[in-house]
Amino acid sequence: MKLETLKRHDMQACNALSKIQTRGIPLIAQRPPRITEHPSDVLVRKHEPATLNCKAEGRPTPVVRWFKGGTPVHDTPNRMLLPSGSLFFLHVMHAKDTGTYWCQATNDAGTARSRNATLEVAALREEFRLVPKPVQAAMGETAVLECVPPRGHPDPVVRWRKDGEWVGANGGKGGRFRIVGPGSLQVGDVRQSDEGQYRCVAENLAGVRESPPAAMTVHVKPFFVREPEHVTVLSDESVQFECRVGGDPLPTITWRRQDGKMPVGRAQIQEDKSLLIKDVSSSDEGMYICEAENPVGIISASVTLTVHSRRSSQYVWGPCRVLSEGITYKSSNVPHSGSPPFPCSRLLSTLDNVRYERNAKSTVPQTQPLRCSGQYETVLMFPERSYGRFSVSREGMLVISGVTKEDKGYYICSVLSGVGSTMAKAYLEVTGKNATSGIELEGILE
Repeated sequence: MKLETLKRHDMQACNALSKIQTRGIPLIAQRPPRITEHPSDVLVRKHEPATLNCKAEGRPTPVVRWFKGGTPVHDTPNRMLLPSGSLFFLHVMHAKDTGTYWCQATNDAGTARSRNATLEVAALREEFRLVPKPVQAAMGETAVLECVPPRGHPDPVVRWRKDGEWVGANGGKGGRFRIVGPGSLQVGDVRQSDEGQYRCVAENLAGVRESPPAAMTVHVKPFFVREPEHVTVLSDESVQFECRVGGDPLPTITWRRQDGKMPVGRAQIQEDKSLLIKDVSSSDEGMYICEAENPVGIISASVTLTVHSRRSSQYVWGPCRVLSEGITYKSSNVPHSGSPPFPCSRLLSTLDNVRYERNAKSTVPQTQPLRCSGQYETVLMFPERSYGRFSVSREGMLVISGVTKEDKGYYICSVLSGVGSTMAKAYLEVTGKNATSGIELEGILE
């Protein structure tokens, strides 16, 4: 295009503009609408007023319209569009007014749409879904007062009162109180001072709901002051098991036998809650259990009763078998009158502790325990052991090998058991040859 042509077009444009200005019509630059304040979600109580704000700018000034769920909103006696562009509700009705709203700004240059905003009505039902119940708590442990608040929108916030004062995060209780689940109160390291009346309080914008009171009482779990002990007795005797406990409230004590068969007519609970069994027999052997219970706990202790028959604690003497000539055995202090002079044995079902004592000029190695008695030495000899020429069998038979005159003297058989002890003494006299091959002092077990 030639320069002359461009100049001609510019001249024409300037002439046209001059004509418009000459006629008094101003030139305005248009600008499409822009939302400067979007509406926000609003939550109100029922029947209370509410406002959804909306502001827009543009050239020319845009016109604001409102929509609810895609339907245009018109003015009603309860709802009106303000000159600023906001939508005002005089009384929010739950079903009629709630929903999703947006505003739209329009002018000759275009249209702008705001973000969505919801109008909701707060609600809180009257009834608690779970009310607190009385709790019996053990001192030092953890207790829970349960509570499920009423349904509401938004979900209610739960707090607790104790005797009219707030507890929990703002209760100044050193972190021992906290809300768990939808609204239950957990109390850690329970103390006596935690006793009282507790209420669950639920609150949201719609209001406050308070539960009926629930009492927490604090107790001490059962504990043993003195536990029962295992007992071993002879038949036909009486036995008493003590069982002393403490706690708050004072625990109830009961006794039972592990197999459930208490001695009928012979087992009695004493005033101090000990168990007395009269005229025990071998059928009473077994495990007995003391149980102590109160509202916050239960403990138990088991003990064993062992019964030996009286015959099992007696001793008989068997025949003395001399393995070499020239040995004379004399006895004294025989347990059974009329029994012949026999060595020592016992009738206990189990060998608890048998020992021989030898009062003689000892040829036993001096490494063995010795006890002096006059001019003789007392040597202790135990079953299943050898002491030079002396040995004691598992059954309680004393064997002396290579008997010499120095072996003469008193020999004492001592027996210890869970029900007592006894002893018998016999004298060994050696005559004839200076030494013999050996002797056995054996007993008969009946």
